[in-house]
Amino acid sequence: MSELPPLGRTYWLAVVGAATTVLSGSLVALTVSAHVLALHDWLSMAALAAIALVGESMSIPLVTFGDEDSATHSIGSVAAVAGIIVLPLYAAIPLIPLAMLWTERRAPGVKSLFNIAESTISVAVAGAVFHLVGAVPALRPHDPVTALHGLGAMLALGVTYYAVNNGLVANMVALASRQRVRDVYHANHWNTVLQEATAVGLGLILGGLWLYNVAFAPFVALPVVMAYFSIDTFVRIQQETRNAVLEMAKSIDLRDPATRMHSQRVAKLSVALAKQLQLSHEQVANIELSALVHDIGKIGIPNEILNKPGKLSPEERAQMEAHPVIGFEMLRHYKQFRKGLGIVRWHHERWDGTGYPDAIPGSQVPLDARIVCVADAFEAMTADRPYRKAMPIEVAYGRLEESAGTQFDPDLIEPFKAALIACGEMAQDQDSAASTAQEVAALPLPQITPVPLQGKVIRPVRARRVHTITRSPASHACRTANPRAPFERSA
Repeated sequence: MSELPPLGRTYWLAVVGAATTVLSGSLVALTVSAHVLALHDWLSMAALAAIALVGESMSIPLVTFGDEDSATHSIGSVAAVAGIIVLPLYAAIPLIPLAMLWTERRAPGVKSLFNIAESTISVAVAGAVFHLVGAVPALRPHDPVTALHGLGAMLALGVTYYAVNNGLVANMVALASRQRVRDVYHANHWNTVLQEATAVGLGLILGGLWLYNVAFAPFVALPVVMAYFSIDTFVRIQQETRNAVLEMAKSIDLRDPATRMHSQRVAKLSVALAKQLQLSHEQVANIELSALVHDIGKIGIPNEILNKPGKLSPEERAQMEAHPVIGFEMLRHYKQFRKGLGIVRWHHERWDGTGYPDAIPGSQVPLDARIVCVADAFEAMTADRPYRKAMPIEVAYGRLEESAGTQFDPDLIEPFKAALIACGEMAQDQDSAASTAQEVAALPLPQITPVPLQGKVIRPVRARRVHTITRSPASHACRTANPRAPFERSA
């Protein structure tokens, strides 16, 4: 509770308080009316309670990314919707809360209590709407007009239940994470509309058949079970596909010990910058996922080029610069990675339009690709390579500042410093050290004049300057991999 902002705590208390009032009232009404309920009502309650318990127990983890707590989908709403149709409202309201209390008994907490509360309110509001528009009498039509009335009542029930259920959750997440409700809904609920609509629709069918003849109700179990296993299979295939692609991308880093964990470090630096820019949760999650696979196209680059310690020939560089296109072509066949295709293809484009593979100016490159470009370059400069040692953080950041407006989006450099400070990579009192490092890095390096030797010429070689600036220890919370330095060859 303490981790919620003040407005989030107020909202949580309001929802839980309202649900407690509704649930208490329904239990009192159930107790008072117990003597007037027929035997079939009690049997219906027991059967629907069992369905609710099984449905809440059979939760399916949904494919999410970037969340500490994974989202789940259950088919308990089948019993909730059917209960609204079959039972008096005061008897239908306790079904889901009691089932959830049992299934979440080992993990009580703020989140569990809110889930129980929003389910209680969803049933109460949907049931009230259903009864207001005609309820059960409309489901026993004697003419076409009454049939349309019944259809409208069922649609009103289903839409209200879905809207209230998801609306309460989206508002809570938005308040807790300081996001817009629309962004939260799109990130957490939009991709599961079909699954949730299927569960609500099966609840409507179950309730309708139960009213017509309870003998038909058990046959709804088959489509419910089929729906559960279909959703489970679909989600599992999505998760396995995503994991396979991520493992493939990780194997690229493992081909070269110098770039081990490269993509993971780039992803975390990119996330830190995206959060400084206050991008939506969905955008941050997409940047993290895409940054993890941004170099997957290197799977098509031979090892002798990928791990070459010296300078690449023009032909070798052309092959190396093809890796963004290779990665783009690989990932465009996977729906889960399509939103990040721009990152994979354009993370080596430059602000001045001289990058690769498409040589487009930075203003036309999506923001998420520009973010990964900065993180990729910084990580490369601060990691060891076969052809050079890692730069101190202050020197690497100075290189970013020097290249702002030519290689990098100039509006991202200052926020990136804030991101480095926020995650412990750079201390706030290192600004003077950074400026000193820039001055040292800017000093001209001595040249060695060509000297004739037995008819051959020794080509000029730059002497290596030994920097006296010591890299201070820093947290590795945001370190994850080795992007290429802006002035170094791609690795």
